[in-house]
Amino acid sequence: ELNILNTKVNSFEIENLRNNGSLRFMNFSAIEIENKPSRFTISRSNLGQAEFHNFNFASFEKVNVINSILMNCLFVGSKWTKNIESVDLESPISMENCLPIQKAIYSIRLREVYKQIKLALSKQGNFIEEQYFHGLEMNEYFRSINWKSHFWTKAILRLSYYFSDYGQSVWRPIFILLVINGTLYSLLQTILGFQVVGLNQHFASALIHTIANFM
Repeated sequence: ELNILNTKVNSFEIENLRNNGSLRFMNFSAIEIENKPSRFTISRSNLGQAEFHNFNFASFEKVNVINSILMNCLFVGSKWTKNIESVDLESPISMENCLPIQKAIYSIRLREVYKQIKLALSKQGNFIEEQYFHGLEMNEYFRSINWKSHFWTKAILRLSYYFSDYGQSVWRPIFILLVINGTLYSLLQTILGFQVVGLNQHFASALIHTIANFM
C-alpha cells in the first residue's frame, strides 16, 4: 500500500510499475521552478486500480503517458486539460520535422491514452469528462488516418467535429442550422421571388408565418 498525500512536485515519474496493491494519490499538483517545466510521467506501467483524488493534472505543463495501462484507475475530483502527450523520452518525436507516418503513429499512441482515460471515466459514470476525452480521441483518430485510404471516415469525423464537436456543443448545430436555412431561404427569394408575409398584417400572425416559411 502506497499513499501519496498533499504533495506538490515539479517532476514525478512512474516507470516499470505493476500495481497489484493499493496506490493512492490525494491532493497532488505541480509546483513551478524557473526554467524547469513541470511534468508528470507514467512510463511502461500498469497502474491497476490506482486512485487519483483531487489530482490536478492541469497544473502540470506536460502529462506524459507512454505504453501504460490506465483503464482501471479511479479519478475523483481530478482536473484535466489538453496537456497530455505520449512521447518516449528515450526517442522523443519532434512533431515539427517528423514524417507523416511518424505523426500518424504518434496519433495512434495518443489516441490509445485518451481511450483508456475515457473508459476509466465511463466506468465511474463521469459522462461529461468521458465525452471530453471521446472528442480528443476522435481528433487523434482523424490525424492517424489519411484521406486517400479513409476518405469517408475522415469526412464523417470532420463533419461531426464542425457540426457538434462530437455531440458536446449545443451552439454549433444551431449555428449550422441557421446558416443552411438562411442560405436556402435567400436562394428562394433570389431565384423564385419568394416573399415573407407583409408587416401590414397582425404582427403575431406575420411572425408565425415568417418563421414557418423560413424553417
